[in-house]
Amino acid sequence: MTDSQRCLAAYGDPSTPAFEAKWLVRHPLPAAVIPHFPLYQGATKPTAVYMHKFATAALDAVLLELVATGLIKELHTYAGCREVRQKRGIGEWSIHSWGLALDFDEKTEVLGGACHFSEAFLNVWRKHGWVCGADFIGRKDPMHFQYTKYFPAIA
Repeated sequence: MTDSQRCLAAYGDPSTPAFEAKWLVRHPLPAAVIPHFPLYQGATKPTAVYMHKFATAALDAVLLELVATGLIKELHTYAGCREVRQKRGIGEWSIHSWGLALDFDEKTEVLGGACHFSEAFLNVWRKHGWVCGADFIGRKDPMHFQYTKYFPAIA
């Protein structure tokens, strides 16, 4: 079962208002992170991320550790989290559709290209349960970080 299929089974159709109402939140970034968080599309400074509520604590843990270690300086632009769409060329929902993925530095970390983030930077994400697109088998997506390693128990 793919991560998209697991998300669909666990959380439902991400294109519905019922999904959005149940699972998505406007999550404020930790105060210590805001001065260091990259600009959205190179233009505006985000103070919150619209995302799946299950991933908020894991995102905070990553960002706070990146700030504490100085590794956050590897991020230059933020390209978003929640976007309801199909994966490019694959024909299934993108993990972004559930608000469980973030993209950074889309101009340098291109789909199918080499990863320019350091191993120390990637290890912070891995440590906190995130899957790095740089680790994908086949088509690498180094800009992409998704929280699909763990799923909550769904009643």
